[in-house]
Amino acid sequence: PDKVFIYELGMDDNTRISSKCIHSFAMTRADDCFHLSSKELVVSKDDRLLLFSFEGNMLVECTLKSRVNCISAGVITKKGMASITVGLENGDVLNLLVRPTFPVDFELQRTHGVSEIIQSPNQAVFAVIDDERTLYVYHGSTR
Repeated sequence: PDKVFIYELGMDDNTRISSKCIHSFAMTRADDCFHLSSKELVVSKDDRLLLFSFEGNMLVECTLKSRVNCISAGVITKKGMASITVGLENGDVLNLLVRPTFPVDFELQRTHGVSEIIQSPNQAVFAVIDDERTLYVYHGSTR
């Protein structure tokens, strides 16, 4: 998308829903990406991850080692925390907890850039497609 809008929805009465735009920001490149967790919006801008509340407040900005190529669907970790997996241009795959510091849950270093990540719902298996169009499948416990 060219622009992201965060709306506040309300109920005027039993028949009408109202909406008010409370925050917006431009997506500057076609390959910027975003992910919705249950409580926040995560946006990638080059080598940065930005965490926004649904009220439109930026909670934290985290700079990574390389540009973010993709963000996979979030999962709930064994400890009950939401996480996202990001593929970086330098080939690294990071599973990050969606918390204000984006702590790294695991890191997989690779030699080619990552163009797509697909995870099983329980995060036991995930697949990585690299910039060379090669598919790699990993078991989550052995990586």
